[in-house]
Amino acid sequence: MRYERLLFDLDDTLLDFLASQERARRLIHAKFYSRIAFARFDSTFEEINQALWRRVGAAEDPLQPKDVGRLRFPLLNRSLGVEADAGLVAIEYEQALGLTAEWLPGVRAVIEFLHRRHYVLGIVTNGLVRMQEMKYKRHQLDRWFRCFVISDAVGYSKPDRRIFETALTRISRTERVDVASIDLSSVLMVGDSLSSDGRGANRMGISFCFVNPSGIKETRGVSVQHNIASVADLPTVLGLREEFDAFLSRGCVDTPLIRFSLFPSLSLLGRSRGFSSSALPPVISLLWEEAHRRTSGDSRFETYRRRLQVQLDKSYGLTIPSPPVRRLGP
Repeated sequence: MRYERLLFDLDDTLLDFLASQERARRLIHAKFYSRIAFARFDSTFEEINQALWRRVGAAEDPLQPKDVGRLRFPLLNRSLGVEADAGLVAIEYEQALGLTAEWLPGVRAVIEFLHRRHYVLGIVTNGLVRMQEMKYKRHQLDRWFRCFVISDAVGYSKPDRRIFETALTRISRTERVDVASIDLSSVLMVGDSLSSDGRGANRMGISFCFVNPSGIKETRGVSVQHNIASVADLPTVLGLREEFDAFLSRGCVDTPLIRFSLFPSLSLLGRSRGFSSSALPPVISLLWEEAHRRTSGDSRFETYRRRLQVQLDKSYGLTIPSPPVRRLGP
């Protein structure tokens, strides 16, 4: 039976979480931890953060994502001997993560193609509600996905099979069918984590497609039906490579040069719970520099800059630099 329903992880499967995490870490380091060498700050944060996330969904002494958000900066402060406001650091870090995550290369085109092919798509993510909802709204993911299940909202995390049951229940409502009538062989989970996505898919009894850019060989006892380097390779798994290539050749994907809009991000930031006005300038700086990188050399850049400045001045009384202070890459 061919797959009809595709469930996706969000971070580092659809969106480039590693890149946004790097930006967010540098932001909070510059603002709260600048007296500590970045290498020490970064390695300490990574050790603490990973140790906490490994406990999310664990069989023993488990944590929920909100616990990770609550604990990681007090632990970091203690390890580094810094007295930063852990609550404020957490807010600014999460805002930066939510507002700077971009699609991984080639992935948006695949999602658009699958949507037009009438696959039923959903997202199942372990994460914090505020941060994941920023990504969802900013990228207008409701255009393609029938459900968006966040572990922090439902109270259980991957690999708990209940989060997958929740996703299928929500999908069944959009299809107007009884969830019990869904053939599990028609469902494929696509994700980059063996421990959460893979093990969760195994527990649910659905197929698993491992997004494996590092070429990991050892699957640690997880049953893997498909192994790909990127979601961009998913059409091949589904036997649709030629159709997808034709889809791309017809220019069916809306990919204008200026597709990175700050306006939805600013609006989300202003409405977000726990909004910190002090977080706005550095987050705008990150977004603005990324916008400049993406529009570099385009004649419409100055028009874009002027429109942005009008909104920033009207809404926040802020001025953006011209040109930006630094470039984020080629």
